[in-house]
Amino acid sequence: MALDFDGFEDYTTDENLESGEGVRVEYDDGRAFIIHRAGGSNRKFTKLLQAKMKPHERKLQMGTLPEDVAERIMRECYAKAVVIGWEGITAKGKPVPFSPENCIAFFEAFPEVFRAIQRDANDLALFRREVQEENAGNSESSSAGN
Repeated sequence: MALDFDGFEDYTTDENLESGEGVRVEYDDGRAFIIHRAGGSNRKFTKLLQAKMKPHERKLQMGTLPEDVAERIMRECYAKAVVIGWEGITAKGKPVPFSPENCIAFFEAFPEVFRAIQRDANDLALFRREVQEENAGNSESSSAGN
């Protein structure tokens, strides 16, 4: 018998936002990333991370996995399974098409943006439909000069 618990609505996410259409997060002057959640219903991320970490399992357990190796693995997993697109990313004034390879290069060039994306991809509230609808409503009213 399944129980229908009351409360905890703040912990309920939208699977389509987590692993389908994603959410758009603006970082700098119109530049934005469309991301999935790192976890939750994004099984692609979970499986990829497990597969990439498996060869390093012993070092991970021992706490001896070099930080640069862990960072490289995380950049690759985020580029392949969390970030699904971007807007406004350019190089020498020309738009850079989104691809996992270009995304990894971006993460290497801008590690602080990568860390911001990691925080956002783990932010449960960001993947709640109500929050996205509220944010869309606020941006429409603010762009209309209200």
